[in-house]
Amino acid sequence: RRGRAGLLPWSVAARPLRPPRPHQSLARPGVSLGRSDAPARPARVRPRRRPGVRPGVRAMATDAARHVVPAAQRLRPARPQGGRLGRAGPRGGGPVAGDQGSGRAPSGGDGRRPSPRRGGGLPELRPAGIPVQPAEEGPPGDEEGGAPLMVKEGVMDNPKVDVVFGMHIESNIEIGRIEYKPGAFMASSDWFTIKIKGKGAHGSKPWAGVDPIAISSEIIAGLQQIVSRQMELTKAPVVITVGKINGGVRNNIIPEECTLDGTIRTLDSKMQKEVWERIITTATKIAEASGATADVTISTKTLVTYNDTALVRMMVPSLIKATNGNTAQREWVTGSEDFSYYGEKAPAFFFYFGGMPKGNDPYKAPDHHTADFYIDDSMLNVGVKAFCNLVFDYPALAHGSKEKDKKKKGF
Repeated sequence: RRGRAGLLPWSVAARPLRPPRPHQSLARPGVSLGRSDAPARPARVRPRRRPGVRPGVRAMATDAARHVVPAAQRLRPARPQGGRLGRAGPRGGGPVAGDQGSGRAPSGGDGRRPSPRRGGGLPELRPAGIPVQPAEEGPPGDEEGGAPLMVKEGVMDNPKVDVVFGMHIESNIEIGRIEYKPGAFMASSDWFTIKIKGKGAHGSKPWAGVDPIAISSEIIAGLQQIVSRQMELTKAPVVITVGKINGGVRNNIIPEECTLDGTIRTLDSKMQKEVWERIITTATKIAEASGATADVTISTKTLVTYNDTALVRMMVPSLIKATNGNTAQREWVTGSEDFSYYGEKAPAFFFYFGGMPKGNDPYKAPDHHTADFYIDDSMLNVGVKAFCNLVFDYPALAHGSKEKDKKKKGF
């Protein structure tokens, strides 16, 4: 507003209030003014919209992270007269908490606007952080890295994290589409190494040695028997893949050793332990039957990525709003994510966002970690909207859920 003092954004010059006319009263329904000589209450402060700012949302930048504050949590304290004030009216009052998206303050049953100072039940002011994590695919060699190291160094504890959201681009989901699954979503990833020790010999006299390469082939076949004949796949999927075989130095020599390297994918913690035991048993017994030995080592790279069911149910409408309804629930995924370590510290929700060009066949789309991998980035703005909706909507939704729980329990 432009006045004598010039352009005053978000404010007008403070001036004394006019006394009420004879036919007017300062009293409001449900509010007692007390004695006539009681001091006047401070004026309510109503922030005006800045050009280009979305109604109901304000972002505060700090050195550590970018904090997003919903308007339902925003309080602008009153300042002394003579300072820069919001518009003051004869009704007076304390700080105003804006209603998200409407630009109006919510009213209580007594005609007053609720305030945390009066126990009005507004959501607690909480910042939203964006951790920048390196080594998502795993650190090199024996180094520490990725999400496990981030958790170890306190990313989920300082400050304490209430919930965590994650999104992954997918090359076989059409652009602009979001897919998710409550509960166990992505598999755990375990890496194994099997070292078979036999006895070297000349290739022309295999009976003089113990062939670790032939034994390795039997062990590989035995590992697939674990999946197809020993695990109850109606509970959850299991995958065992041997991705590397290393043995031998020359085409006419039977080597002394052969090494197998592979990965295990499970979506159930009990099945994970059982698979480990069966791999050790299968490898060692097959090697023993041929006169060799097998040394098995297994290490965990990621946990099962688990989506908190209550959190998913609460936040899916925010994703639907971002995609205009282009959202769907999907089945298990045997890929893995180290995002799973964040889910050990707080309720988590991880989902897929499509990057495949429209009209392409998802079964023919080049997969991740391949030379032909391709992403159409023309609708990345939908992913940004999805994350913004999650951050802006969560505080109010979580607060409403707590209030419902209190009512059910009789508090």
